[in-house]
Amino acid sequence: MKYLIVIALSILASSLGHAMCFATTEHLVRVEVHACQDIKIEASRSRPPAHAVHKGGSSISGALVTGLVIESTIVWDGNPDMAEHTFTVRKIHAGEPITFFVNGDSSQICAAIIEKSKLFVTDTQCCDVLPADGLCLVPPTMIIAKEEMVPEQWTKWMSPANELPILNQNE
Repeated sequence: MKYLIVIALSILASSLGHAMCFATTEHLVRVEVHACQDIKIEASRSRPPAHAVHKGGSSISGALVTGLVIESTIVWDGNPDMAEHTFTVRKIHAGEPITFFVNGDSSQICAAIIEKSKLFVTDTQCCDVLPADGLCLVPPTMIIAKEEMVPEQWTKWMSPANELPILNQNE
């Protein structure tokens, strides 16, 4: 019995440090880029330190990109049979304006994409482990994306309405 309790506590302790997020879809979007600027996101200063939301002194830099969505397809990186277990965090529709964060050197990012039609994929983060760091410093209301060079790697959702169950109604 003593060993059973030790094993149970070990499993519990090891699972506390790991993220437990939903499987989410991403969007493969073609964006006509209108504006691109440098942005630096810094950790908030939480008090008391024992309850810190962000890792102290952390920051992340990148580009804030604004444009018009030309095409949008729901995709995910995984088994095509897992669609029923996958959720969409937000919907992105063609014809709508979009603003998103791209991690990296903004001068290189902006020079490569400004006033062009480029393909991006959203990059939903699992940020349920505190204190947050890296891309988890980006506010959850802001879309994170990266330029996509190999769109064939993604599994596309093939329904007539291109819809999946919605986890959050952020339309």
